[in-house]
Amino acid sequence: MRNGAVVTLIVVQFFAGILGAAVADNAPSIATAFLVGTIFCQTSLLGMWSGLGHTHGAGRALGFLAGSAYLTLPLSVGLDSLDIQTVSVICVSGAPVALAALAMRRGDGPLRRGSCEATTPAGLRYSVRHLMLLTLVIACLMAGGRLLLPEIRSRTDFVIVSVVALGHAVVGVAAIWAVFGSAQLVFRVAALLAASGLAVSIDMAVTGTPSRLWFWILSTLIQATFLVASLWLLRSAGYRLAPEAPAWQVGRGELPS
Repeated sequence: MRNGAVVTLIVVQFFAGILGAAVADNAPSIATAFLVGTIFCQTSLLGMWSGLGHTHGAGRALGFLAGSAYLTLPLSVGLDSLDIQTVSVICVSGAPVALAALAMRRGDGPLRRGSCEATTPAGLRYSVRHLMLLTLVIACLMAGGRLLLPEIRSRTDFVIVSVVALGHAVVGVAAIWAVFGSAQLVFRVAALLAASGLAVSIDMAVTGTPSRLWFWILSTLIQATFLVASLWLLRSAGYRLAPEAPAWQVGRGELPS
């Protein structure tokens, strides 16, 4: 089956969401951590598809909205709450990944399964210099977050969950680079670990619940592990970031879309 990996991924993610919604409760438990981590994984996958899919842009935008609407269901059922905060978790964790994926698309092309090795790069073209820049950005975010922490805590729960979701969006972007990047594996793993640590730090800082450190570590671990496994399934099936072929090449069938 040509798209067997995609079908398998969709089925697994669908049933994982249902399972998470069924076993979770509105309390910091292992089951709830599984649901939260799974949802963050799925919003990252949705954002990646919205930015890197090779279908029409309008279709991907509508797909992102439809997918976001769907993902509010298992989250709201599992947490027994459907409000603006639930919608914020989905949108804020998925939209930044989509924007980052669009930026990747401009330089590396959409994610597609192709066989044209001459025009298909090995992966995201990022180097140690980019990793150093990422480290600087993370340090600036942590410094800025420390200054804004009292202000964030004084705001509504909507702001708090939005900041938490934004932190997990960083994990999603790092996971995409970790799987499809072309830099040395140690640097890609280091970037993913740094992003995961940043997400946990943000979770702890804005919620102010030291006793729930285990919950945020577990949910972030589930997100990162589930996401990397899902992306690696696509990579193993031959999916790569391939630049758009000129019209005359497509007409000759050299890089079908």
